[in-house]
Amino acid sequence: MTTTALSVSYEATEEELKSLSNEFEGATPETVLRWAVAEFGDDMALATGFGVEGCVLIDALARVKRDARIFYLDTDLLFPETYALIERLRARYGVRFERRATPLSLAAQAA
Repeated sequence: MTTTALSVSYEATEEELKSLSNEFEGATPETVLRWAVAEFGDDMALATGFGVEGCVLIDALARVKRDARIFYLDTDLLFPETYALIERLRARYGVRFERRATPLSLAAQAA
């Protein structure tokens, strides 16, 4: 029996993963997010790059659990429009974004 670790506290067999896949086939994003929040609680987090699909998931997650963790990777090379979008999403949905970035300067990263 093959087991796949999904997080530190969640393991599922291939059969269980297949069952979940079948259960959520055609489900709305809100349905999947509700399950994730119920299953993982505060350990559940959404990563976003602020593309269209990420914004749709932020909208859905804000309706399911407004205080859920949402994080993004900031390379210090994001477009000014991306930072403006972050602020618009924060204001519209009342969500909090966690910025994840390296402490290295751009020059140090290039080296």
